[in-house]
Amino acid sequence: MHRAIRSVVIIGFISTTWLTLDVKSAEAQQLRIENAYPRQLPIGQITIINAVLANPNDVKAAEVSPSQGVTVSAISRGDSFQGALTWWSITIDVAKDAAPGDRTLVLQLPAGRTIPTSLTIPSHVPRIADLRIRDGRSNPAAFDVEVGAIDDSVDLGAAPHVWFMMACGDMPLPGVVRGTVAQGVVRATVPYPLVAAGTSAAAKCDLQLRVADSHGNESNTLRTTVDAPSRGPQPPVAPSAADTGGGEWTEVVSQEERFTLTFPGKPVIADTTFFSQYGAALPARVYRVATGGKVYSLTVVDYNPVERLLVERSRSCPIGANTCQGIADWGVGYWKTDIRGALLYAVWKLVERDAKVTTVSWNGIALVQGVEMRLTNNADQSRTFASIYMHENRLLIVEATVPRGDAPPVSFNESLNWLDESGRPVRYQTTYVNIPDVPKPPPRGGQAPAPVSR
Repeated sequence: MHRAIRSVVIIGFISTTWLTLDVKSAEAQQLRIENAYPRQLPIGQITIINAVLANPNDVKAAEVSPSQGVTVSAISRGDSFQGALTWWSITIDVAKDAAPGDRTLVLQLPAGRTIPTSLTIPSHVPRIADLRIRDGRSNPAAFDVEVGAIDDSVDLGAAPHVWFMMACGDMPLPGVVRGTVAQGVVRATVPYPLVAAGTSAAAKCDLQLRVADSHGNESNTLRTTVDAPSRGPQPPVAPSAADTGGGEWTEVVSQEERFTLTFPGKPVIADTTFFSQYGAALPARVYRVATGGKVYSLTVVDYNPVERLLVERSRSCPIGANTCQGIADWGVGYWKTDIRGALLYAVWKLVERDAKVTTVSWNGIALVQGVEMRLTNNADQSRTFASIYMHENRLLIVEATVPRGDAPPVSFNESLNWLDESGRPVRYQTTYVNIPDVPKPPPRGGQAPAPVSR
């Protein structure tokens, strides 16, 4: 009797195991669109969606749901790369009376239908015109641009994102910078592509540019040609030694960047550009206090645009440029690898300094994993205490540099904390690792009241 029961249990266990394996196998074999851009379909316009598939078969049909006011008018096959991925162009016509809102795109293949990919029909988009190039004489590594902007909904914001793609005959440079708005004109500073060692010849660069409003709705794209100056590799810009910021200890709260940090004074804030390891120009912001020979800073780099930027660049890669194209596992254009390695890349940038690294260790704040470093600067034997973290696809580099012999600035480096999407302090139940395809752990316990933004 007991043997019979045991047999049933074993058979049941084996059946359950096979069923689980079958489900996992089916999930693994689901057809999907690896990436697609753009994801918005403006009303009354024809939009070409560039989609990449890890499937050698032809696309038989494309469906947008809900389908009211939307027509798929053409499907064409593009280039294949890395022996596994193929680009497709899906032409979609949106009627003038189409209803705004979320839609999905599904492609029909001989092997079945792809998992739906999200699209949106925005209720409005900004319009730009009259692109002008200004010489950025104060910064030889960048140039200034201006565009006239029409924003009927008045939600362009004070610092709209300016997206660009610049090709100078080699690897295209994709990027996003923060702009300013005044009297219907958007201005921004766009970096030139990084120059390889030994390169000095001037180049003609093809520039594509668009502007996004505060809701992420993107304008039309403007194109022009930019003369990149003859220049060698640019040396790093050393931070100013002059005192900046100061006063009473100040807690900086940023809901946009999901952090709080207490500075020994009110910091000076400046926008800048950070070049990721795989060649995306990303918007960054530096918070800085320099007083009495001590420098306290926080650099926040927004990696959220990386996927869009590197996928778009992959579409324009030179033939055979494997380091530009990527594969599905690493992300098209290597966007997943760029995010996975952001923490190590920031560590490497510190190692490259004229300093001796004395400590590298793992650390976590509210269970968000990070790295702590200590460096002794060769020039004056001052010490730099750095903490590097990645949270919500934002790289945060906290640095405090103090004169030789001064006590470690523990109260500054360890005052960092995280905010959730509602602006409340958050601590996770398990270690938070900022890597694509790894789910975020749930928060621990109840949430504390939201801090007051300054």
